[in-house]
Amino acid sequence: MGYQLAKTEADSLFCRWAEEYDVFAPKLMTGEGCYSDTDIIRYEKVSSLDEIEWSKKSDYSFKEALLSINETLFYFTEDQTVVPKGPQKDILIFLRACDLHAVKRLDEIYLRNQFEDFYYARVRERARFVLMGCEHSCPSGFCVSMGTNRAENYDAYIKVDGEMVYMDLKDSKLEASMAEAGAKTISVVPDFVTENSEKVTLPKGLSNDSFQLEIWQEYGARCIGCGRCNFVCPTCTCFTMQDVFYKDNSKMGERRRVWASC
Repeated sequence: MGYQLAKTEADSLFCRWAEEYDVFAPKLMTGEGCYSDTDIIRYEKVSSLDEIEWSKKSDYSFKEALLSINETLFYFTEDQTVVPKGPQKDILIFLRACDLHAVKRLDEIYLRNQFEDFYYARVRERARFVLMGCEHSCPSGFCVSMGTNRAENYDAYIKVDGEMVYMDLKDSKLEASMAEAGAKTISVVPDFVTENSEKVTLPKGLSNDSFQLEIWQEYGARCIGCGRCNFVCPTCTCFTMQDVFYKDNSKMGERRRVWASC
């Protein structure tokens, strides 16, 4: 259902959500870019609407809210293993339509790929997604060509427009909190990109032989092994496994999985 709230009312509502949920959203990190005098946008926990970067896309993926970069799978001793506790609070993740399509891909890999991933599943069942609309295409985007410019599988949609905030809530738990917010019921339609400056046409009839084309050799030769692609791409799911033995007792330790490029 659609709602309209004054910015002050929405701020109060968001504060209540932040107490109940771990809220992750793109945030401008001043002076924390690749160089000392540059900024970067990445996903962090936020506690107010004003902390969220609405107009620019994140430099890094939302997926670290679902998949920890460095995750302990279990602790071990000589004769037993102990799995660490999962998240204790539900999670709200602010993302865009293209990102919601990436969530579908992650779900296919971790939940419906013959074996369900226990660690991903216990986080995923606590996650709710808040759609951030796109009034304009990002400069390098080609979501319209790929059919990822629209998404309906969101739990909430939020748009901040000056001193007014517009919401479309599908999740009953989130909607229950609107009773005290003083919201006005109206029709709210998310903003979706309808045209990109970059247009892409996928070739038809590709086979596995296309992997041997010269273009991939030239493309791969540019790689310097920095691993950035692993942090930027929301659908990259590769890990390396590490057994870490403690110095004070070499028969005890933990097994971790850490993001890694293919």
